[in-house]
Amino acid sequence: MEKLLNQREWIMNRLLTIGQITRNECLRRFISRLSGHIYAIKEQNPTWQIDSKMVKTPSGKDYIYKLTNRDEILANLDKKLQKIGA
Repeated sequence: MEKLLNQREWIMNRLLTIGQITRNECLRRFISRLSGHIYAIKEQNPTWQIDSKMVKTPSGKDYIYKLTNRDEILANLDKKLQKIGA
């Protein structure tokens, strides 16, 4: 269970810092169920808008998940942190 949470935390951090994550990127880190993690993240954070699309790569295809309202989420997190004095 701890490994699952660490994987999900890494995915959430990647979405917040970069704004997107790919399936191939996760597979290189031995995270094989990205879509399941994305579903769980959206369920826990209903305000997160995560879109997905398939793209062709030189070696085949990949799926990109993009946090479309990242700036709004970061602004809200910043307000919450200021409110608690962090």
